[in-house]
Amino acid sequence: MSTEKRKNHRSEAIPLPLTVLLGSFSAVLGGLLLLLLFAFFINRADDPTSMVKPFSLAALYIGCAVGGALSMRRCNGKSGYLASAISALLLSVCSVFASICTGGSAFSMWQTALLYLGIFLSFLSGAFLGKKRSSPRKRRKRR
Repeated sequence: MSTEKRKNHRSEAIPLPLTVLLGSFSAVLGGLLLLLLFAFFINRADDPTSMVKPFSLAALYIGCAVGGALSMRRCNGKSGYLASAISALLLSVCSVFASICTGGSAFSMWQTALLYLGIFLSFLSGAFLGKKRSSPRKRRKRR
């Protein structure tokens, strides 16, 4: 495959709904893997119950940042931010349904609102960090 075809093949964006699902799935999968890793470390602590909530929130937010970065990498331009925002909304709706089905949340109303705001901001910060940047060589050639 020539370099022209490879460049065009890499720069092609996948459709937005598929990107949203991919970002949401990667956020959930990344969060679960981190949660398992953190659970290993928490169980070795002297008082593991006090560490469950902070480590679970850290796994959630890091997983959301990974999902946002992946959404941005798969889309080109501003549609990556849109895909990340829709992924955050999808993950928040799924969290609300899971909370309703399990009998409520362990957080107060304000903590829950901050939790969902954190999910949204984590997706967008991941999208910002995952944005494709031009290499320094390409920037020098443009001038």
